[in-house]
Amino acid sequence: MLEEIKLGIETADKMVNRGQGIFNHMKKPYQAGEEIISKAISENGGISADDIQAVAMQFMVRKFVKKIKNYDSIIKKAEQQFDKLLEQTAENFSIRTPDEDWIEYFFDMSSRVSNEAVQEIWARILLQKHINNSSVKKVMLNSLALLDAEAASAFKAICTLTYKLIINNEIRVIPLVVWDYNIDNLLDGYEGDTEPFEKYKKICPDEKDLEYLAEIGLVTTTNLTSSTYTVFSPEKSEVTFKCNEDSITIDETYNEDEDIYQTEVSFVFFTQVGLALYEAIGFPEDEALFPVLKRFAENQIPYSE
Repeated sequence: MLEEIKLGIETADKMVNRGQGIFNHMKKPYQAGEEIISKAISENGGISADDIQAVAMQFMVRKFVKKIKNYDSIIKKAEQQFDKLLEQTAENFSIRTPDEDWIEYFFDMSSRVSNEAVQEIWARILLQKHINNSSVKKVMLNSLALLDAEAASAFKAICTLTYKLIINNEIRVIPLVVWDYNIDNLLDGYEGDTEPFEKYKKICPDEKDLEYLAEIGLVTTTNLTSSTYTVFSPEKSEVTFKCNEDSITIDETYNEDEDIYQTEVSFVFFTQVGLALYEAIGFPEDEALFPVLKRFAENQIPYSE
């Protein structure tokens, strides 16, 4: 029995020691402060006010330096984006400096971000604020601060796959989300280039991404098992699907059972905050969007589960 107990203790010790190093990286920010405290106790038998101040300075300096590095990286990315924009257009931009309160809040929120993909989005916000004076409110920055790298990638994808739906001069901005099996349905009998459709499949966010974007208040989904959302009109109208300078116009379909006209659109929509961020960030539409959008408009996909 004693041998079994000893073996059990040794096994437990091994398991504890095995897991000890897994969180060591989380201790690094505090090690310098711990060393100051340990040294003070060892040499002086206690901790003085100066020791506490030294520890606090260690924490503050490390945190501030990291924030400055992140902020500087975002500014450099914004400058690179502006240089690229100047190369692509002859437009003269009128630079407007945001007010100090906005800059201070932007610094506080954006300087916590170390991931480069997410920093790119913050950089676009900063650039658009300077050249378009875009209305980026603090609540939008709060939502943006919730994006991790994966969610930021999904939101960027949503933005690059967004089109304008025009009915009776009313414009709606809608992301085009079509599940893979419906892309395959669209390709039935299609004789054109299928490469944009394959690229679209790789870009389009999946159900998990959409659920997370919905949780943080950037998009809403009518039904994740649905293929489309139906827009109804009391009278027959032309419907235009537009992205960049390309567009396709179709007639609404008449629903005899309901005595109403209808058009199928994609089932994901921006919230007010999501739409404001989309407009502020200004991601260009992906080149794969219009071929898929055109086929989608020409072959209205019925509801399916």
